[in-house]
Amino acid sequence: MPAQPLAALHDIQLPPPVSMWPPAPGWWLLGVLMVTLIAGGIWVAHRRWRQQRYRQVAVQSLRQCYRQWQADHDAGRYLHAASRTLKQAALVAYPRAQVAALHGADWTDFLVATGGREALRGPAGQGLLAAYQPAGAVTPEQIRQLQPLLEHWLRRHRAGAST
Repeated sequence: MPAQPLAALHDIQLPPPVSMWPPAPGWWLLGVLMVTLIAGGIWVAHRRWRQQRYRQVAVQSLRQCYRQWQADHDAGRYLHAASRTLKQAALVAYPRAQVAALHGADWTDFLVATGGREALRGPAGQGLLAAYQPAGAVTPEQIRQLQPLLEHWLRRHRAGAST
């Protein structure tokens, strides 16, 4: 027996460091889940963007009508074009049978019920109905008040909601 028994002991041997690769099965599962969630989110966002694209196109068209009105002050042309733009957007968002025949007060009621502001029933909204009345039936101030109301409807209407 050695005189110093502790001298015969070997130093502590540490195991090799744990490798980061390959990851544990839980990390693989988490990675697959994350990729699936990201891909699903992108797909849903793209689908929603495509479904809502008509709103952006309609707002651009309405703004073009307004710019044309600012240039020539032809209220009749503006009102016809604005009404046509709104009707086209409504036909995309709602059943044709519900929208196509609407005109006059029924059209205004539909716009208010589906997301418009109550102000569409006021003087500004009456300007939209003046599209089929003699020239001068609508004032420039009515058109200036009407434009933001129509843009609001285009942006905020509840697509597919029934009245």
